[in-house]
Amino acid sequence: MNSASQRKVSQVNLGEIPLILISDCFGDHRIVEVTLPRPVTLADLPNLSNVSQCTVLKDLPRPFFRLDCPQRFLLTGIANEPRVRFTLRAAAITQAESIVLQAIAELMGLPALHRSPHLS
Repeated sequence: MNSASQRKVSQVNLGEIPLILISDCFGDHRIVEVTLPRPVTLADLPNLSNVSQCTVLKDLPRPFFRLDCPQRFLLTGIANEPRVRFTLRAAAITQAESIVLQAIAELMGLPALHRSPHLS
């Protein structure tokens, strides 16, 4: 059995923002796929704080980006697309929700986002 067949996927909404939680082979929800309220542009990338490494492959037909925020997550996505993927560091899993909310708000230039009471 390969690792892809062992993954569990669940979908929840964080207010108006749909999240897809993907469990890794250890059963943790370390991967969070988010469809943002608008596409991420290359100009949005500097908005995110505590980035130690930013990789942007601009020469691809659909420019790819990867932002490394140590002790928190890796953020990957395609420029001008609304879907991004957070891969949370093991140390950050217990704070996953607040970390993802803060990063979305920073990236999109939104006021602080808060947990929806309906998120389970």
